[in-house]
Amino acid sequence: MTGCKSVPSIRVPEPAKPSPSPAAVVAAPIDPGFAPEVLPKSTPTTTPAPTPTPSPALAAVQVTPPLPEGEFAILVESVPTGAMIVVNGIPVGRAPRRVVLPGTAQGFSRGTVSIKARFVAANSTQQSSTTEEEFTPLDRLPPGLVFTPDRVQRKR
Repeated sequence: MTGCKSVPSIRVPEPAKPSPSPAAVVAAPIDPGFAPEVLPKSTPTTTPAPTPTPSPALAAVQVTPPLPEGEFAILVESVPTGAMIVVNGIPVGRAPRRVVLPGTAQGFSRGTVSIKARFVAANSTQQSSTTEEEFTPLDRLPPGLVFTPDRVQRKR
């Protein structure tokens, strides 16, 4: 068909489900028929080391699985946070959001991709705005984008 251009597919990964806390894994009802093993007096007993609790900073870090060859992830952020992210006309969620795009082995876009951030006015004295960044096959995909109501900054 003449005049038609193909639109590259995008994939928005599902947020990782938090793993259960160590306390939830360890806590289990004790079997009433459980009898501890009696050790001879000559064998020294050791107490198990306490289970370390992860710090809040580490608990917030999510491990992302590696991407298949030919796909690149872009972290889309906004200032202020919460802007609606739209990729090729499809709303994919609020910022911050990880968006997976098709790319070449050298890190360039496989097709033309438009990423927009829609900032909605919080009250009648503010104005809603939309900021857009477009990638063509001549553009190397950055690891991240930061949208503001006025401009877009590519992370390096």
